Amino acid sequence: MTGAGGLGLVGTAWHPPGDTTPHGTVLLLHGGGQTRHSWRRTAVGLAGHGWVAIAPDMRGHGDSDWSADGDYGL
Repeated sequence: MTGAGGLGLVGTAWHPPGDTTPHGTVLLLHGGGQTRHSWRRTAVGLAGHGWVAIAPDMRGHGDSDWSADGDYGL
């Protein structure tokens, strides 16, 4: 996926097993110095209870791109 300024963003999605109709979607955002991997256990649990869980690496974290000019403003 491509984010603001053309930066590449990486994320992981976990889905309920089989043909289960999801209850909805939960977006899991990590804190500073962390990555999407910090949510793995929680996301697996949510998917097991029928939710789609999505955890992105924010800009400049994990496998997502870093801003060449250091601009991370909203």
